[in-house]
Formats: sequence, structure tokens, C-alpha cells
Amino acid sequence: MIFGEIIRIALRALTVNKLRSLLTMLGIISGISTATVLISAGQAVERYIYDLFAGIGTNVLFVVPGQLTENQDPTAEPRFGELTLSDARALSNP
Repeated sequence: MIFGEIIRIALRALTVNKLRSLLTMLGIISGISTATVLISAGQAVERYIYDLFAGIGTNVLFVVPGQLTENQDPTAEPRFGELTLSDARALSNP
């Protein structure tokens, strides 16, 4: 089969099966559009989270109570200490 004959047969099949061709085109367009939207949304969420964490800054300290020390039993009930105003002042003045 030569290339021109293949093209002629393909075009004839498209014109004979118009509904099938239309539904196939709609499926392909819908699939590509959905993939594009999902990728764009994923990148937007990734950028939002990155900007959110970048906005925290380097001058922020998170204090998490109940951290285990090396010799502390992990099954023991955690003890929480309270932070005082002097603790806050000590942390704010390096």
C-alpha cells in the first residue's frame, strides 16, 4: 500500500463513521484538557505551599512540648512544662 492510498482510506473511514469520529475526538480533547487542568492545579498547590513555608521566615522558632530525651522511656507518659515570660525573653534575645 502506498502512503496516498492509506490517507484516502483513513479519510473515507472518518466520513463514513461521523458519529464515531466525533465521539473519539471529544474523548481525546476531554482527556488532554483534564490532564492539563490537573497538572496546572497540582503546580499551583505546590507553589502555594512553597510560598506559605517561605513566608514563615528564618526568625521564627517553633517550641514543641513533650520531646523525648535520649534516656527517656518512650512508653512513659510525657511531661509538659510551661513556658514562662523569662523563657520567652531569653528566646527573643539571642
